[in-house]
Amino acid sequence: MEKIKIDSRKLQETLANELTGFTELTGQDLTKVKGLVETAVETSRVKPLESDVWIYRIVVLVLGLVVLSATLGLIFVFNDATSKIPETLTALGSGALGALAGLLAPSPQREN
Repeated sequence: MEKIKIDSRKLQETLANELTGFTELTGQDLTKVKGLVETAVETSRVKPLESDVWIYRIVVLVLGLVVLSATLGLIFVFNDATSKIPETLTALGSGALGALAGLLAPSPQREN
């Protein structure tokens, strides 16, 4: 299915002009229709964070790779007891793990 890009401002202006012309021709007041059209155009705007699943996939993948690389770095590079683990590596792994948990945790829903 092919996505169609629509300029919502242009659509809103065109519909407003058409409704104004129709009102002048017929004498009917179409302000309710105009309000409904404007409301529909405003609510139809979809935010990329809500519609584009690839944003979350990329973020989760990158954060997962940071956690894995920090863990593997701790295991393989600093495996002897005399090596001191850098705090930066621990902070990177902890921060990425916390961000990943925050992204994947369900967001709270308000009850109306």
